[in-house]
Amino acid sequence: MGAANTPACDKTLASQTARASDDNPPPLPAPNHPLPCEAGERWGGGVKTRAATTALTLLALTLLALAFLALALPAHGKNCGTVVYKGKKTNIACSVALPNGKAKTPPPKPANTLIPPIQLPGDPPPAPVAPAAAPATAEPVATGQCYATLTINGQKRRIQQHCPLLPLTLAPVRIAEPSGDFKTRQEQHKALINQLAAKYQIDPALVHAVISVESGYNSNAVSGKGAVGLMQLMPGTAGDMNVADPYNPANNLEGGIKYLSQQLARFQNTEQALAAYNAGPQSLLRYRGQIPPYQETRQYIQRVMHYKNRYQNDWQQHIK
Repeated sequence: MGAANTPACDKTLASQTARASDDNPPPLPAPNHPLPCEAGERWGGGVKTRAATTALTLLALTLLALAFLALALPAHGKNCGTVVYKGKKTNIACSVALPNGKAKTPPPKPANTLIPPIQLPGDPPPAPVAPAAAPATAEPVATGQCYATLTINGQKRRIQQHCPLLPLTLAPVRIAEPSGDFKTRQEQHKALINQLAAKYQIDPALVHAVISVESGYNSNAVSGKGAVGLMQLMPGTAGDMNVADPYNPANNLEGGIKYLSQQLARFQNTEQALAAYNAGPQSLLRYRGQIPPYQETRQYIQRVMHYKNRYQNDWQQHIK
């Protein structure tokens, strides 16, 4: 029954097909016309077989190339696919799967900007840094201590720093020889002054120089800051020296000369002692024993030293 239903090959068409050349294929048979066996084998099944073989070959080559690339390139931690070659599953590196075969590189990290640490009290001293060149008019003459209040982790701290002390432009000193009311007041108090200077072992010329600058020998002088009397004692200093009445010349002189002798014994230097007398001992401690950069204090020292030198040399008759 199966052989009877199988169409037979047409020998006539088969002979025509055999005579046809490869470059000139035979015409296709009419609909429902049996296809020649040779033609069907040569032009029908042959074309399909060749196309299928070509497609399979390209697919195999592609898979083979991907497999070799996956095996040759190192893994990047993250896989971007797999390929099966010869029954073995292999991961595909992302560098192969990404466009242009390059993985995305992370952006460069910004440069780490470090804030210099704050020098706190008790910390070791920082490494010395060469100071920048300063103008000739602002050349530092000394190094003192400056203070600043900073908030660190919510707590306020007082930070000690070093700061340059700029030179002060002091006017030339002009002092006049005692005369008039000045000379009258000097004559009135000089005996007691010399007596107390000897008691506290101070050069009387220095004591007269201090009084000349402080009050001009006026026992009723009061400064804008509250200093009183011949030696311009502040209320706190008068209390420390047990001065009962700072307006009383004897009490004022006793307290002032005693306080001056203490500063001379403490600093062992006349100019430093005068700075302590004028601006307080703490001002010298703040600047490590150096004359503080206060224009008033430096001019005060300059004037006192000029009076002292004149009383020791040219004006001795006024204080004896």
